[in-house]
Amino acid sequence: MRPTRTTGCPATRPTASPAADLTCSGDSNGGTATGGVCVLPAAAVGQQYAAAFAYASGTGGSFTVTGTLPPGLSTSGTVVAGSPTQQGTFTFTVTESAQTGPPLQETYSITVGPPPPLTDTTENSPPAAGTVGTAYTAGFTLSGGEAPYTWSQVSGQLPPDSPWHHPAPRGRPTTS
Repeated sequence: MRPTRTTGCPATRPTASPAADLTCSGDSNGGTATGGVCVLPAAAVGQQYAAAFAYASGTGGSFTVTGTLPPGLSTSGTVVAGSPTQQGTFTFTVTESAQTGPPLQETYSITVGPPPPLTDTTENSPPAAGTVGTAYTAGFTLSGGEAPYTWSQVSGQLPPDSPWHHPAPRGRPTTS
């Protein structure tokens, strides 16, 4: 008897103690079963990603992944995670081999889109004014885009003794 999968339900094997059940459910991993493939939530280039492909329900067994994971993602335990580096749709199959019973398989896909737009998320922009003789640091933050970010001063002049240190100027201004 081969394991089966029903839309919205985990694939199960007809044994008493499976190592894990492969899953495709909006509640468990955000997956949607489409044409025999579990479509996991979308990812974006350069952004952290994690999705479970199984949940533990016993002991023993191991997972084998065949096919193509998105570059930058890898599996660890029952999760595929990382920071994708390439756009596209990637399909892979997970086979769970339990200590007892037949192996269980599920095919998954992840679509990786472009990075979200780069956004300045600095809380105090422009930075607060400094005081002569007092230590000063101004921080700048970004979200989206594709890390690593490169910062540079494009206009204006920093006060003397306030060098630019990635990602913010800091120092002790000597003049106003």
